[in-house]
Amino acid sequence: MTTKQRTLIAIITLGLLLWGLAKLPLPYTQEKKLNPVNVANTNPQFIQNNTVISQLTNEIKSTISAPAKIVPLKPRPVPFTAQAPFGDWQDPRQQDGCEEASLVMAWHWIEGTTFTKSQALDEILAISAFEEKTIGEWRSTSAEDTAKIFREYYNYNNITVQHDISAEDIKASLIDGNLVLVPTDGRKLGNPYYRQPGPPEHMLVIFDYDEKTDEFVTNDPGTRRGQNYRYKSNVVAQAIVDYPTGHREPNPNPQTAMIIIQPSS
Repeated sequence: MTTKQRTLIAIITLGLLLWGLAKLPLPYTQEKKLNPVNVANTNPQFIQNNTVISQLTNEIKSTISAPAKIVPLKPRPVPFTAQAPFGDWQDPRQQDGCEEASLVMAWHWIEGTTFTKSQALDEILAISAFEEKTIGEWRSTSAEDTAKIFREYYNYNNITVQHDISAEDIKASLIDGNLVLVPTDGRKLGNPYYRQPGPPEHMLVIFDYDEKTDEFVTNDPGTRRGQNYRYKSNVVAQAIVDYPTGHREPNPNPQTAMIIIQPSS
C-alpha cells in the first residue's frame, strides 16, 4: 500500500468517525444536566464511545506510520525464457539476446500470457530483426534504445527510463506494482551458471524483493536456471550500468539506469 493510499484511508476513517459522533446520544438527560467531568467518569455510553474513539485513533496512527511493503506480482506471474531457449549459445542473436528476451518476458507479463520455447525463440529473433531495421543494431542496446524498441515493436507506451538509480529506487518501483529491467555488467553479478567470467553487458528482469533476505527476485535470461533467480540487493546495485548501444562500445561516462514497465491495468 502506498503512502497516498494509507493517507486516503486515514482521512476516510476520520470522516466516518466524526459522522458517527454526530449520531451519538448526548451524555446528559433532559431531567438533569451533569457536569462534563462527572459524565466522563460515570456515563457508561460515554465511556464506551471514548474507548472506541481511542481504538480508532490508534489504528489511524498505525496505518499512516506503517512502512510500505513490497507488493509481489504473484497475481500476474512473469513467464521465463532464457535468451537461448534451446541452448543454442553459438547463435550470435541468442548469445546477445538478453534485452530481447527481457522484453519478451515483460510483454507477456503485461498480457498475462505464457509461451513455449519455440514461441519465445521466434519472438527474440523477430525483435532482433526489428532492432536492426529500426536502430541499425541488434547486439547490445542501451536502456533508452531498449525502451524505444519496446514501445515501437509492441505499441505500448507505459514504459520509462530512470537514470542515476539505486537499490531503493528499484524497491520503490516494485512497491508501485511495476516490472523493472536493469542493464548490468554481468561479471559483477557472480552468477555461477554463466559462462565465466560472465557477460560484460547483460539485462535482466526484476519482479520482486524479499525483505527477509534482502534479495531481488529476478528472471535472468542469461542462464536456463535463471527463473526466480535471487541476487542480494547490493550485488545488483553495484552491477548496474547503462552500456551504450553497439558491441562492446567504449563507455567513458557510465551511468546507472533502470527501465520501468507499468502494467496495463
